[in-house]
Amino acid sequence: MPRYTRLAEATTALDGAVAGFCADRSAAGLDRARGAYAGASTAWQGIQHIRFGPAELFMRATRLSFWPDPRNAAGRQLEELLAARDKAALTPEAFMRASVTVQGFPALERLLFDEDAAAALTDGDEAAFRCDLLRAIAVNMATMGAEIQRDWVGGKGAWSKILVRADGSYGSRYGAPKDVVTDLLKALHLAVELVADHKLARPLGASADAARPRLAEASRSQRSLENIRANLAAAAALYEGEGGWGMSGFVREVAGDAALDDLLCRAFAQTRASAEAIKMPLEEAVADP
Repeated sequence: MPRYTRLAEATTALDGAVAGFCADRSAAGLDRARGAYAGASTAWQGIQHIRFGPAELFMRATRLSFWPDPRNAAGRQLEELLAARDKAALTPEAFMRASVTVQGFPALERLLFDEDAAAALTDGDEAAFRCDLLRAIAVNMATMGAEIQRDWVGGKGAWSKILVRADGSYGSRYGAPKDVVTDLLKALHLAVELVADHKLARPLGASADAARPRLAEASRSQRSLENIRANLAAAAALYEGEGGWGMSGFVREVAGDAALDDLLCRAFAQTRASAEAIKMPLEEAVADP
């Protein structure tokens, strides 16, 4: 729950920073918007691997981050929106039904960090509409962040109450502890799979000479490595526990396999240390022999 709270707070802060920039379109305002993007991105990367619950309702997870995008669908959809300059398409009610490719982080990154982003957002006939589009994306993301948090904890139908009842018994989704562990194991596997098979393998290529840095998750903002670090930290927290009982406890105490638990804890520590040891952006590191 705390990680969803951080996501809600970070996307709200992002919305505020984007609104502030669009009010004066200053260089300082753009820097603040970019900084808020970084904060929201880190918050999302810390919970991206949880693919059950409110984040999956109404395709929120996909709308927040449509990636990987091998066919550049986000680029094409953004170009269409910019060419049409239809302000009616940017109202909250209309924009939530827009292509999922333009509703979240990838589209926002393009608008904030493209090579000519500063000029495109401040000069020329298209600048005002670009800011309107920027605002539509930020509002949409803040709305989804707040809705996900609300649906986890608020009201009688809160997802947390579906999982575990007030008396500590399992809710309607789970019939036994093993069912809970299965969902958490899937989330842990996804966190590792996303890093290994997509966030690293795609830009790495077969060799340094064949590296494809533009395929990194956040190549424009050069936050791809920070994303990976956040993913690994989140996976380790899920396994080891974060202020409570993690999957480590299940492996050690329920499954009775202390050796496996020790191995996994060491693996997480070593992998995180390796990521921290990289001293250049991933986009540069993949091409460095």
